[in-house]
Amino acid sequence: MATLFTFGCSYTADYILGHKSYEDYYKFRGDNFPDVWPKVLAKKLKFDLKNNGWGGVGNDFIFNQICKNIREFKKNDIVIIEWSYINRYKWVDFNSNLWMMADASVPAVSEENNKIVHDEISYNRTHPLYIKEIYDYMNMIDYLSELIGFELYYWSGDSQIIYPKPISERMDKKFLMSELISEDNQTPFNEVFRLGGKRIFEETNNLIDDNHFGESGHKIMAELFYKHIMKYKRNII
Repeated sequence: MATLFTFGCSYTADYILGHKSYEDYYKFRGDNFPDVWPKVLAKKLKFDLKNNGWGGVGNDFIFNQICKNIREFKKNDIVIIEWSYINRYKWVDFNSNLWMMADASVPAVSEENNKIVHDEISYNRTHPLYIKEIYDYMNMIDYLSELIGFELYYWSGDSQIIYPKPISERMDKKFLMSELISEDNQTPFNEVFRLGGKRIFEETNNLIDDNHFGESGHKIMAELFYKHIMKYKRNII
């Protein structure tokens, strides 16, 4: 059976216990989580699933996860990559020897000297070269897709990536749902909301303060992705 590989941040990742709002959502639903869009999509495609989404990560981390999985990609697999927000970055914690994730609003560290460094990094990441870096990543992954023969699709939660491209370039089949985005500052989220997809705070009548998709949001996202893939599919087995 072919495999669906998904990469991205929390908009792709599974719900997890240990995250306060997710735990509240779990209890609200009677001790269960709904399927996130990768699970719904994999079932519709009748594919196995390997979801590599991680909450809070940036694009350098996402690209690293893709590199770790490259040797698993096979002909006729499907790989869907969500590019995260451009202002996110990695920071090594020497105490834990682990990567810390940060963005312009959430510093990786709190010490005053390092806060100055954080502010410099946050400002630096506003430069357009960070957007160009994403296209450089895609150029390499595109070539890998051609060599191996897996189906490849991209989308982003950041309106600065993919969607500012001219419509003639965005109509490439590899860009999920881009033909539905006609205005500035839009992403696939806008179409999900237009079709009635709800976020956790909406599904719980504002009892849980969380902007991530609830059950309906994930179902609609999966259906939109499925329609796009089936429209352009090369081999669905």
